[in-house]
Amino acid sequence: RARIMSHGRSQPSLFFAASKCAAMLKVSHAEELIETQGIGALMSYFEKLEEEARTGKSKAARAIMADEDIKTAKRLTQKLLFEKVQHPKYAELKKIVLRQLAALPESKIIVFNHYRDSILEVVEFLHNNTDEMLANGNNPIKATKFIGQATKGTKKGMSQKLQQEVLEELRAGTQNVLVCSSLHPDEFIVLQNPEGRIQIKKIGEFIDKFIPENISTKATKQIAGWKTLSSNGKEVSF
Repeated sequence: RARIMSHGRSQPSLFFAASKCAAMLKVSHAEELIETQGIGALMSYFEKLEEEARTGKSKAARAIMADEDIKTAKRLTQKLLFEKVQHPKYAELKKIVLRQLAALPESKIIVFNHYRDSILEVVEFLHNNTDEMLANGNNPIKATKFIGQATKGTKKGMSQKLQQEVLEELRAGTQNVLVCSSLHPDEFIVLQNPEGRIQIKKIGEFIDKFIPENISTKATKQIAGWKTLSSNGKEVSF
């Protein structure tokens, strides 16, 4: 970057190369979204790129959206979205949630979703009845979103009041599945264990203690007796 800023006027090819690299990174991100997040997330990203191209915010975005292969990819994405084609992990997630609720109907489940834009898509998929559910008479999944307070792009976060209302609904059983924006597993939290000792642990390491090696045949262990502090300083018990 320093070389571009200092020699860009005398070597315009540096700016051209930087723009091409930016475009390649954007295309790589689109590929990652379709592989890991699904159709809805990819469509949202295409719409974001179109907005960047339209407003002149990004030359790389303008070049990408003018490419014929990308135009074809967008049309195919729209077609799959219309046909409600989902990433295979959605169906697998529903199987895991239903298995847990069948084993322990009073379970409270938290699903961490890496890509915030697809949270509502996950919630909707969990609510949709499958033939198996209809045969059993009902869908036991009562899912809702739970995201941070920060606004991302044009999408507003949840106010603290709304967050508290959703958590109360979870405690009361009105909801039994929270689909949340993900926390980084290497972030630290302060905990008090069931014996009363204060510990500092990484979130990922703490959660891993309660997940069996073979999650397909065993339910997760119940987290009980642990305490931590919420962001507003109030004690939270598990």
